[in-house]
Amino acid sequence: MAPFADTFTLFSSLPKELRLQIWGAALNPRVIVLHRNSDRNRARYYFPFGRVAFKIPSFMALTTYDPSLDVIQRVCAESLVFCRRRYMELEVWDLQKNRLGTFYDPHYDVICFSHQVNPMLLQEFAAQYPVETSSMETIALPGRIAPAMFSRTDVLTALHIFENLKEVKIVLGDISRTGSRADTRSDDRHGPRGHGDTWLGGDENSLWTLPHDAERVLERIKIEKWPDWNPPRVTIVNSQEDILHRTATTRVSGTAYELASTPSDSELVPRD
Repeated sequence: MAPFADTFTLFSSLPKELRLQIWGAALNPRVIVLHRNSDRNRARYYFPFGRVAFKIPSFMALTTYDPSLDVIQRVCAESLVFCRRRYMELEVWDLQKNRLGTFYDPHYDVICFSHQVNPMLLQEFAAQYPVETSSMETIALPGRIAPAMFSRTDVLTALHIFENLKEVKIVLGDISRTGSRADTRSDDRHGPRGHGDTWLGGDENSLWTLPHDAERVLERIKIEKWPDWNPPRVTIVNSQEDILHRTATTRVSGTAYELASTPSDSELVPRD
């Protein structure tokens, strides 16, 4: 029996359609974490030559490191053209590469808003990046809502600006481990005690079952405002590291759920 070859030398002889599928399969989805620059008018970046100044954009990005894109687009001319057609360049400041612009695939990559989310933040992003906003299929939102003048329903209503959005992931983070009942009590003015407004309750004086209540509100918004709108499905994850993982969510009506406090355990456990 002939030994297996260590290299495959007939790749260029494959049909082009098959080669393009292979290039696509070799590219991994990424999470692009957006940070809002609150001091963009005073901050400047300077080129080393001539001190040419320009304003940094409203959003800065920290992309999960994955070498597949950098490697694939350098293999040959065909792979480079494939990557350029698949990715658009999001004009945010790339913190990892220290340059303006980061590559973004709206079908596979996930934009994650890191700051406490509110409708004005989403609308500001949509106004600056209308093409990217209309192309996004998945976004991730943090577990906290700010400022207190906005409610969870307000945030969900703002999702209508993402025309092709199919899924929104809520990253519960530290609010999933509030622990005691005192931490999760609802208050008419301040929500869960000591934690501000979160997706688990506070701004509307009630605890939510996630994702059941979020999707129920999205359906209500659809009926009342935009009957032709297809609301995204809602999933929840424990941390930003879990965004790209498929998360199975148990839906039990009338029960408020939180993620287990054990880092290795991502199950949902009911609150007392």
